[in-house]
Parts: sequence; C-alpha cells; structure tokens
Amino acid sequence: MVGLHNLITRRFTLDLLDQPDKTVYDLFEWETRDVLLKDWKSGRILTDMKNLEFPAHYSQTACDIIASKYFRKAGLPTKAGHETSMRQVAHRLVDFWVSALVDEGLIADDDQRQILYDEVVFALLAQMFAPNSPQWFNTGLKRSYGIAGGRSGLWYYDENTGEVVESADDYTRTQASACFILSIEDKLLGPHSITEGYV
Repeated sequence: MVGLHNLITRRFTLDLLDQPDKTVYDLFEWETRDVLLKDWKSGRILTDMKNLEFPAHYSQTACDIIASKYFRKAGLPTKAGHETSMRQVAHRLVDFWVSALVDEGLIADDDQRQILYDEVVFALLAQMFAPNSPQWFNTGLKRSYGIAGGRSGLWYYDENTGEVVESADDYTRTQASACFILSIEDKLLGPHSITEGYV
C-alpha cells in the first residue's frame, strides 16, 4: 500500500521544532468566551454556556456556532460533562483522523503521525478549513471519550471477513458523511429524487 510518508512535512508548525516543550495548541493565543443565544422572537434561551475556550482570533459568531452546534453537550467523563474548549474538539477530530490513517497503514511511524496531527490541528484552529457537520457531531466520540452511542443501523465493509456488517455501535465507526447517492439517477427534486425519498 502506498503511504503518505513523502507528503507529510511541517509547514505551519515549524516553530515547534525549536520549542520541543510546546504543543500545536501553544501556537495560538486562547481566551474564554460565553455563548448566550436566544430565540429572536420569543426571547427563550437556546444556548447558555460560560467560560468556553477558543483561539483569541475567533469571532463571537464563530464561537456561538461552534459551541451551540458542535461542542459535545453530554456524556464526557469530565467534571463539566461536556466539551468546554476548542482544544477538545480539535483533538477529538484530528486524533481520530490521524489514527485512522495509522490503522490503514498509510502512516507508519510516530514522527509522521505527530507532524500530521500538528499540521491538521493548526489548520483547523486557524480556520483554514472546517469539516462537514457529521464530522463535528460524531467523529472521535468513542476514541476520545469512550462514548459508544446506540446501535442505529450503521453498516461497514469488514476487510477481514469480506462482508458488509452492522456496526456494534454508533461511534466506533462514525457516520461522517452528510450526503448519499440513492441511485445512479439521483437528483435533488422531482420523481425519484432525494427529496421524494426523505420528505
């Protein structure tokens, strides 16, 4: 299998080479923010979370969206019981992604794993990219927090048996995609469309 070894180099995290006692998270200035969101019509409080940690360059809108939509709200084995920092979210996502590449044999050594982890965390925290919503919701919950979830009928291809099998739980093999093609003639509207299948 072709690996990623020749592609993995430090670009955004070169400062870590001269500061071995630092982590990628130390390359950012952090501050705490409160997130209070209300229904504009009724005034009902939708989200009220205090002392959340974000990179200082994040807008309040970015903090509001990330905390209200993408922070895991329950089940964490921590005092708060929920995510309180963008550090936690970044680690949850990127640790899962990089570990998956290790599991697939695409990354073989710890140095390459650490470089890729640092580079992707940096890019995520610097808002150079953002994953799709199912990644934010589901990815890394089992690996980072031991949250398995229920059994919702998710299936995967088992390379050992050569069969498609049902997942034992929702978060070991996460639902990380939002869009599905229903057939070769998939379309958004009209007869035999994706809307007909779900609306």
